[in-house]
Amino acid sequence: MLRTNSRLDKMSFARRAFAERGMMAGTTSSYTAMLLRGEQPAEEEADDQELEDDLNDMGPVSGPKVLSSIELARTPRRF
Repeated sequence: MLRTNSRLDKMSFARRAFAERGMMAGTTSSYTAMLLRGEQPAEEEADDQELEDDLNDMGPVSGPKVLSSIELARTPRRF
């Protein structure tokens, strides 16, 4: 689960970085053709709500670490 969350965070960051560089508009071939013509991608402005959410991130939330618990038998069961 931690690995999944970490990968999702990395993908979110990569998507934001690509959008800032104008790499999310159009197709891959249209972007490559634009670069081969010597044009530079237009930079998009960041969404105000997204910037505000990033600034208000307070880090981890305190609370219970798990939502359930497991109690093991005191002695092993013999068959």
